[in-house]
Amino acid sequence: MNQSDQARLLARAFNGEKTLDGLFVVGVHSTRIYCRPSCKPPRRPKFEHWRFYATPLEAEQAGFRACKLCRPNDISPRLRQAQVVTALLENALEFSSVAQMAQAAHVSPSKLYRLFKQHRGVTPAEVLNRKRIEAACKHLELTQKSVSEIALEVGFNSLSAFQANFKRLMQLPPLEYRKLQSQ
Repeated sequence: MNQSDQARLLARAFNGEKTLDGLFVVGVHSTRIYCRPSCKPPRRPKFEHWRFYATPLEAEQAGFRACKLCRPNDISPRLRQAQVVTALLENALEFSSVAQMAQAAHVSPSKLYRLFKQHRGVTPAEVLNRKRIEAACKHLELTQKSVSEIALEVGFNSLSAFQANFKRLMQLPPLEYRKLQSQ
């Protein structure tokens, strides 16, 4: 991050922008209290008294205590959402559809889409397809099952969808992939 980006980030933090919550905490050296960037104390401390910490634990280890107004040591909603996305990523093959993933996360499919785009930069459907193709590659390498059996086993409902996704992600059809891996 260059200096102009840092300056913009600090200006946003000084203005109390909520989008920065969960990214870092601000310790005020003069009071030994740390807050969320969006905290609105009765008096805004001088900027030169600010110290930035990546986590509340880091601020506490530096001798700061949590603000009683904004409670920065409570897990932030953004962090909780990121944890949900990460858990869904790890277990993506357990779900047959994005709707099922959303139901497991207790959010709507559109909210899940926004969370994945925000935290991972991809859609949940793309993650699901990539995980399925990764599993298919392992099956192609390690077993002699037919392509259609593998497609159904990894969660694709049609052979054509499997073929299209495999070719898009791997740049070659499944049988050619198997031949290359066996050489």
